[in-house]
Amino acid sequence: MTQALINHIRAQFPALHQDVNGKPLVYLDNGATTQKPQCVIDALSEYYRLNNSNVHRGAHTLSDRATQQFEDARKTLQAFLNAAKAEEIVWTRGTTESINIVAATWGRQNIKAGDEILVTGMEHHSNIVPWQMLCEHTGATLRPIPVKDNGELDMNAYADMLSDKVKLVSVVHVSNALGTINPVEHMVEQACASRCRQVLSAKTNETARRDSIVEPHPAASVGQHRHEFAFAFCQAAHDGALIVLTEIDCQLLPWLIDLAVDLALDNLRPRDSELVL
Repeated sequence: MTQALINHIRAQFPALHQDVNGKPLVYLDNGATTQKPQCVIDALSEYYRLNNSNVHRGAHTLSDRATQQFEDARKTLQAFLNAAKAEEIVWTRGTTESINIVAATWGRQNIKAGDEILVTGMEHHSNIVPWQMLCEHTGATLRPIPVKDNGELDMNAYADMLSDKVKLVSVVHVSNALGTINPVEHMVEQACASRCRQVLSAKTNETARRDSIVEPHPAASVGQHRHEFAFAFCQAAHDGALIVLTEIDCQLLPWLIDLAVDLALDNLRPRDSELVL
């Protein structure tokens, strides 16, 4: 990357146009909160100035505009993350909410006593606590994949831990604590061979790597195993998305319901897309 390209990128971020302690700001806390480029700031400003309205539930021009922008953004993220279709993109407030949704919906329906869930020893709390709570609720067992002294996963131990008891493997792509880039493509292939579901937690620093979220590892390059890859999470700043394969969506309990096709005190039939916006 040339200095000219670096300068071009920095120029797009107003927050970097300032001095801190007498020197140009160098911001390294992107794993927690990313700064916004001017185009994002402008888009948000335009929405609040011109199109501020409810999405999917208004019968007027502003609502139509807001809904169109909302769904266009879903298609943009689908293309960026290489999801198979826009319907696989579920908006959330971030990775933490996404993981909790999966644990509370798919997990409570599919994880039983005696099952095992594998996580790594380098996970953020958000990829540990929901599974701990799920295991307490169901009687399943949470097992951490050990980390070697050099900060890498013990892949031999991981291979030994895979069995017909393992129903879910939830692994971070890039550790926020160690910076380790886990070999998720290989891990997915091994998990597929054991017929268990996989969860990939991909936060801010991975979303810039277009091919690293859904392809090549969980979907395309694992090709014939795509049906076994269930969920992927990504996050940028305080927004996020949950990628749910279409064939898995029907297995999820409704979440955050406020609308239904048919509603009566003795009958509730949620919409197919009622998981969350």
